[in-house]
Amino acid sequence: TSIMLAIAPDTVRMSRASDWDKPVGRGPLSREPASTTYTPQGVWGAPSEATSSKGHALIASMLKDIDDVYRQLEN
Repeated sequence: TSIMLAIAPDTVRMSRASDWDKPVGRGPLSREPASTTYTPQGVWGAPSEATSSKGHALIASMLKDIDDVYRQLEN
């Protein structure tokens, strides 16, 4: 949610953000109730606490990780 607030804030409806802290299995999140990775909103955690500044920090960190891996592959 924070990343979406950073890159496309007009598409985020924070009024619909609801937290989900129940156990979720490994793998991609699912909106299928029978799945071990079920979350009704497709998120896990506290999207109600998302901010665009957190999103910018996450994006910067992800890009740094990608750059680090790329540089390792060059060597």
